[in-house]
Amino acid sequence: MTLLDLLRDSFIVGIDIVKPGVYAYAVAINNVTVEKGQVSDIDLLRIIKKYRPLVLAIDNLRELLDIGKLFVKRLAKLPFSVHIVQVTRVGPGVEVCTEELAREYLGLDVQKLDPEETAEVLTRLVLKGVGSIVRLYEPETKIIIKARLGTKEGGMSRVRYERNIRHRIKQLVEEISRKLDQEGLDYDLFFTDSEGVRSATFIVYADKSVVRRIVKPLRSMDVNVVIEQVMSDTIKFSSLTGDETLELKPSDKYIIVGVDPGIVTGVAVLDLNGRVLALHSGRNLSRRKVLDIVYRYGTPIIVATDVAKVPDYVKKLSSMTNSVLYSPDRDLSVTEKSEIVSKICQEQKIQVKDPHQRDALAAAYKAYLAYKNKLEKAQEEVRKLNAPIPLDEVKVLVIRGLSIKQAIETVLKRMKKSGEYKVIVVKEQDTTAVQKAEELERRVRILESEIEKLISEKKELEEKLNEAVSRAYVEAKRDIMVRSLQSRITQLETELERAKQKIRMLESEIERIRELFEKILLTNDLVIVPRLDIYEKCKIKHGVTYMYSISDLSHLENMDDISTIIVEVDPKDKIRRKAWIEYSKIIITLDELKDSLTKICDRILVVDKEKLEEVCKKVKERYSSELTEDTLERLVSEYRYLRSKMYYT
Repeated sequence: MTLLDLLRDSFIVGIDIVKPGVYAYAVAINNVTVEKGQVSDIDLLRIIKKYRPLVLAIDNLRELLDIGKLFVKRLAKLPFSVHIVQVTRVGPGVEVCTEELAREYLGLDVQKLDPEETAEVLTRLVLKGVGSIVRLYEPETKIIIKARLGTKEGGMSRVRYERNIRHRIKQLVEEISRKLDQEGLDYDLFFTDSEGVRSATFIVYADKSVVRRIVKPLRSMDVNVVIEQVMSDTIKFSSLTGDETLELKPSDKYIIVGVDPGIVTGVAVLDLNGRVLALHSGRNLSRRKVLDIVYRYGTPIIVATDVAKVPDYVKKLSSMTNSVLYSPDRDLSVTEKSEIVSKICQEQKIQVKDPHQRDALAAAYKAYLAYKNKLEKAQEEVRKLNAPIPLDEVKVLVIRGLSIKQAIETVLKRMKKSGEYKVIVVKEQDTTAVQKAEELERRVRILESEIEKLISEKKELEEKLNEAVSRAYVEAKRDIMVRSLQSRITQLETELERAKQKIRMLESEIERIRELFEKILLTNDLVIVPRLDIYEKCKIKHGVTYMYSISDLSHLENMDDISTIIVEVDPKDKIRRKAWIEYSKIIITLDELKDSLTKICDRILVVDKEKLEEVCKKVKERYSSELTEDTLERLVSEYRYLRSKMYYT
């Protein structure tokens, strides 16, 4: 049944672009328009979801792809399939304007249609079988499972969240795989990591409508499941009255294909002489897409992988192309693959863009090397026959397992049966020429033997050289390490000596402080001077404190039990005078005490009592002449009081 047969009792939506983001539309069923107008692309999608049309009719595909790219992508995510029909394309390479089609098929006398009229006319023309189906999408469906939120920036729960997401996605992958297997649908599964959270992508080789009956989209708090049709890289057309059959047409040229499957798949194409024809890599490449690429260069005879355990993706590709499957005895290491590819790049002047192309090329070339000797012998045997035998055809049969003799006989039989075989009469050659030819062949064999011997000797010498270089490298590395360790030992010994000196200095300081405290306890020759901020907390007070500097004297009024203040920064003379005359406070500096002062810590000083009294006496004498009689009596009284207090404490 054709699409035209299905249009009866089905909705058709015709659209025409008014301007970017705005569409004129008409919805019709059985030639009756049920709704029309102008809407945005978002609202147009809502209308399409509402009526679920079988066909979306357009008049200009290029305009739709240029202006409505986002709209086309959103169509791929609809829960049902919509056939796009370009009404103006009436045949291969033949396009006719909408107005002309309206006059011819609908009998309308119009010169210029506005967008809404165009949309309505398009729906009617489709029912007449006018136009071509546009194949914008492959018969493949993509199922994407991914986390809704990233975890790159997270708190203490980040690891636990990632673990939960991974577990959730793994469950969904297992569930979807089971459903697809039960329905017998062919698919490929790819995994990847994004922001620390694993995601998965299915490529299902079935129409979206089939997949949607089995798997439903999901939008949860942590994970999304999105189902969308896979867009085609090329645009194909088919008639409304017939079905299109898409066949991959094999070429007479035979090739070797290397494949590195994954979320990014690498593809390498070689001819049967080991020459690189193409390198390609892409994300989420379906097998159909890989075959589209491969068949541009020829028919695959070998499909190769770089690992011993052949991935299912590669097995299925080999089965689809009826080619020989090649895998190495063991997984090829990165070093091996890099060496192989580096050699090919130098010899053939090619460039490999990424590791996926590298792995695919290494796999293909390894497969070529596995058959190289047989293929060269087959070529030599065909050459000796001096007959127009298709060499690649012989090589293909040899790769498929026939002996060289059997392969040549098989090709000759086919040629004879098809009439391609021609008897070639070779004139009798003189004996001398034959003997000369035999002699030359013998000399060639001798030279080839000598070449092989020289190659073998060269290989042995290279191995010995590599061993010598390796030993020299190890010894050099060891010497460097020894020198580095010796330097580190010297550095540590220096640091140890510095630490010992510091310990001795600290021990000496501890001993000095211990002796100082003994003297304080056993004699009355020293005065403990606390810093001003801890003065009130001290149990032993001598009426003496110290601070870094003094400039504001107003706070001296609250220092009734303090008679002397020691400062580090020498204040101005007028400040010292004012402190004595107005507040009866003596201000002295650390420099005036000199060697009679010991700093136990930042907050405590110890001062020689005799030296402190001497300095205080000098300060008082300096400013006494400026005192009034009343002030002098007050100061003498306070001094006597504090003197007696210092003595008894």
